[in-house]
Amino acid sequence: MPTSFLAFPGEIRWKIYKHLLVLDVPIEPYVCRSLRLRRRLRILRTNKKVYREASKLFYSRNRFAFVNCAPDWISLFLKQIGCTNASYIQDICLPTLHISYDKKRNVALADDEDRALRYIRSYCTDLRTIRTALYSMDYMYHKSREVGGFNAMLEILSARFRGIKPLRKIVGEVHRNNPFFKDMTRVMRHHGWKVKLLAQSQYRGTTFE
Repeated sequence: MPTSFLAFPGEIRWKIYKHLLVLDVPIEPYVCRSLRLRRRLRILRTNKKVYREASKLFYSRNRFAFVNCAPDWISLFLKQIGCTNASYIQDICLPTLHISYDKKRNVALADDEDRALRYIRSYCTDLRTIRTALYSMDYMYHKSREVGGFNAMLEILSARFRGIKPLRKIVGEVHRNNPFFKDMTRVMRHHGWKVKLLAQSQYRGTTFE
């Protein structure tokens, strides 16, 4: 009979970590204040070995959503968790990206958004998937009609995203009831994005209680 947690085989410990720390909904670091989640994360404080094993699973197997925060909060979060933990992250959902003009009247990303993507590129060295929230895509489509077109905007975003070397998939989420979803879908697929069509009833954010 094992006399301590670390006496259990690694496979058993991994199953325990997975049960406690891998969620079936996205984690919103600056929104979710779940007492249950905080209690589960206490396992990371057990000792250094448990921290190394459990934190890798926690950061690599969950989706981290920043849909309700400013882009600079992404940079802050990555700095707070450190390079090692950030390097485990494989799936991120971005907040609404605000497209504007630069000084030459070309379509451009805002400075804080460009900065957040640079942090993601530097810290998230194993990132596989970037997603945009459905209302992000809705906003960007309507905004892009004012500042140079949805296609021009996606060219900029695609170039930034492709600079993240391990990235395999870019996902744009769109409401089926959006009157422009067919046009949006066509342009996103043209740029190699995956499209996820959501029903009106589907909720984007974390519901972990």
